[in-house]
Amino acid sequence: MLSEQCNFRCFYCYERFSNNKLNDLDQRIIKFIHKLVNDYDIHSIVMSFFGGEPMLYYDKIIKIMEYTNSIVNTYGDMTTNGYLLSIEKFEKLVKLNVREYQITFDGYKDYHDKFRVTVGKTPTFDRIFKNIISYKNVKSDFKVKIRIHIHKNNSSSVKKLIDLLADYLGNDKRYSILIRSISKLGGSNDEMISLPSREEVEDVLAYAKSKGLSIAMPIHNICYASLPNSIVIRSDGKISKCTVDLYSDRNIIGYLDSDGNLRLDQNKLRFWTRGFFTGDLKELRCPLTGEDNYD
Repeated sequence: MLSEQCNFRCFYCYERFSNNKLNDLDQRIIKFIHKLVNDYDIHSIVMSFFGGEPMLYYDKIIKIMEYTNSIVNTYGDMTTNGYLLSIEKFEKLVKLNVREYQITFDGYKDYHDKFRVTVGKTPTFDRIFKNIISYKNVKSDFKVKIRIHIHKNNSSSVKKLIDLLADYLGNDKRYSILIRSISKLGGSNDEMISLPSREEVEDVLAYAKSKGLSIAMPIHNICYASLPNSIVIRSDGKISKCTVDLYSDRNIIGYLDSDGNLRLDQNKLRFWTRGFFTGDLKELRCPLTGEDNYD
């Protein structure tokens, strides 16, 4: 999480945009990766860029990926709102092995632009859609997962978006669609979020399939937070395990120091990874709740 700030203010977001970025965080990450490879003989790394909005620090991402690719097999992915991800920046990132992306819509622009707006409250649909469509011209292999949130009573708008996606992207298997119910994840507007019925979600999913789109299925078996070899590096240098439970003390398990060393609280780490050692499926699905609500 190079940044926990964002250029959007989505209605249902649970993040507080409160943490400031360490000026030398990219250097700390590079030193950490150097130690992993040279001191611990790590042969591959997966770098997942999250936020806030990761593209606010595009230059830092490039710097980290250029170095990491030079010393170890590296695969990158990114969760982004897509607003700043121009085709030029996208192509550069793909060349550096950031090859998988998740970008979200909340329906066609009549509905999306009510919920996913900029800090200045301006609409975002047209620019994101234009960016996504432009990636078709990139010759390299990549994956763009278009996450579509189903709200109560927005299925007609979502179906209009699906029609548009089928027209523009239906023949390009590098794109896939992930249909998900909107979630209440602790944001200030949770009380005003209207959840869809299971029938509404299944109806939209069936419609997307009927249009011939590639459907991405969520993986529920194991949460990244339960894995010992998965950490979240926060923008202030603190280390967490979960990207949802951001503001609890239990989720601050240590920090990355200026020399690139992980300083971890072993008791907190054991709490998050206990399912990995016990084999308890509920603890593996979500160390906090025993459920799979946080994908």
